[in-house]
Amino acid sequence: MNKSKNKILYLEFIRIISILFVIYNHTGIYGFFMFSVRKPSTIMFWIYLFFSILCKFAVPVFFMISGILLLRKDYNMKQYITKIIRFLIIIFVFSLIYHLFDLHNNNLDFHLRVFLKKLITCNFSSHFWYLYMYLFLLLSHPFLRIISKELNSNLFNYLIVLVIILNGFVPTLTYALFKQQLSYCYLLTPLWCTNIIFLYPLLGYYIENKLDIKKKNLLYLWIVNISCIVFSMFMTYFGYRVTGILNEGSSQMFHNSFVCVNAVTIFITLKYFFEHIKINKILLFISNLGKYVFGIYILHLLMKRFPSYEIILDYVLDNNFNGILITLTICLYMFIYSFVITYVLSKIPIIKKLVGF
Repeated sequence: MNKSKNKILYLEFIRIISILFVIYNHTGIYGFFMFSVRKPSTIMFWIYLFFSILCKFAVPVFFMISGILLLRKDYNMKQYITKIIRFLIIIFVFSLIYHLFDLHNNNLDFHLRVFLKKLITCNFSSHFWYLYMYLFLLLSHPFLRIISKELNSNLFNYLIVLVIILNGFVPTLTYALFKQQLSYCYLLTPLWCTNIIFLYPLLGYYIENKLDIKKKNLLYLWIVNISCIVFSMFMTYFGYRVTGILNEGSSQMFHNSFVCVNAVTIFITLKYFFEHIKINKILLFISNLGKYVFGIYILHLLMKRFPSYEIILDYVLDNNFNGILITLTICLYMFIYSFVITYVLSKIPIIKKLVGF
């Protein structure tokens, strides 16, 4: 199989891996937050915490893929406006669907003013922030396209180091020193380089088009990545020692501190892997599922609003499934159900455009 075909497959394959970890990120105390109900003195606390931090690479990788696909093209004004309008329709339709489900489940009436307020404030589901960020990525495309052409190895390395220092070491070291989160002086706010729609699309574009990956460097990259994850784990434990609590807010304080390193490492590793192997039927089948990922992403949390979710959850809890089996069951439930719905929608004319076809 030729190299260009392998490139396409690696992007599809990494989509599948990323969506599985996105789903895992939304499993709550039955997966992602399972470490918070374990004692730090147990090995399972550290194992669950490791995967909880590891999974944060998923959404940044989605934006890296978007950078590869979007920044390689110059759109004319008609194409540009069409893409934006299409995505606005997607946000509106699925926001309405989630809203109607909530109204039904809570026996509430529909009020247009309430709906519009929630639409403007992105308040229908926790994962919808990605849709709004992608919309702003589309709006920023003309500027990012110009920047991507000028990005060289020195600027790439400078950007990585800058993000690691400002997003990783400065917040963690200040917390270690003062035992509380400190905000940057507004004059020094590093949002321009750490913003997800600036950083990751450019990294994805550079890695795909300009970076020469050497096998010997992968080992060093993974050593750095694992070290960063372990450091984030220690800081999470340190935060617990300071506050005495592990809740949904405080326990994620350092989960994204070095997510840039994690995302780049996994992205580069999979890119190298797919460009240096012979694609077999299994990998080809898995990669072909990548086209359904956008629909799966939008729909997977809707599966939690179905009665079947509570039935499955009650079953695994009543039958004393262990923590890992509970997590796998929930993840497979959300993945399979949302995949089936996406597959059906992808066969319906016009409607299929809502799930990325």
